[in-house]
Amino acid sequence: MEDPQYIKLVQQEINEKIQDIGRGSNVPADQLADIVPFKWVEKNIGKYVKNLYRKKNFSLEGQLEIKEKIHQRLNHYIQEKNIPIDQSNPQVIDKIADSSVIASKNLIEIPYLVNYVNKVLQFKPVLNRLLIGSSVVFILLFFLLLQTIDWTHRKFRFAAYVFLGTGATFLLFPTWLYFSGVIERIGILTESVYRFVRQYLVSFDLTFIYTGLISVGIASILYVFSERKRAIVIYKGRGK
Repeated sequence: MEDPQYIKLVQQEINEKIQDIGRGSNVPADQLADIVPFKWVEKNIGKYVKNLYRKKNFSLEGQLEIKEKIHQRLNHYIQEKNIPIDQSNPQVIDKIADSSVIASKNLIEIPYLVNYVNKVLQFKPVLNRLLIGSSVVFILLFFLLLQTIDWTHRKFRFAAYVFLGTGATFLLFPTWLYFSGVIERIGILTESVYRFVRQYLVSFDLTFIYTGLISVGIASILYVFSERKRAIVIYKGRGK
């Protein structure tokens, strides 16, 4: 979730929301422009994503920094415009600052994403067991091949077929999903949330694609070894 475009969009939405909060108290939008910096948003989004996977509650970092910035801007505005100071001014400023922090947190958090991540985490142990089980079966089959097949090149070739089948299984549907445009067409109206969910789904899909490519790569290496071994056997046979 390190997409700079997504972070930039969230930063823009937060700053616009803070300006809207200021307008509600008759503060011109330019007085509260660019309150939240890019790095602050990036840090908090990173923390939010990590907390999702760790199943921890999310709290904003640097809240005081944002509140102090708002206080400074508003106090400067009051002095610049010679606005009469009374007991309500500090309360109004505190309210704007607190509301801005709450709004920032709400725009960084995506409530329904928690349910999605929980489903992924529930599926992850099943996937791990499937991978471990497949590895055990492969090892058993490989040792069985060592015992039953005489020629070394055939052992490598059968191992290549096993890895090729595994790679094809991982590549077929995820690759279709990646290039079909299904992920691009998810029905989310807010652009920043759309980018977040899209990037999340793409990352999850690419995990399977990379696993498949690695399996196909191993299959190719084993097949090359098989062909070399076969060539040696043929050469020795002709020599006799």
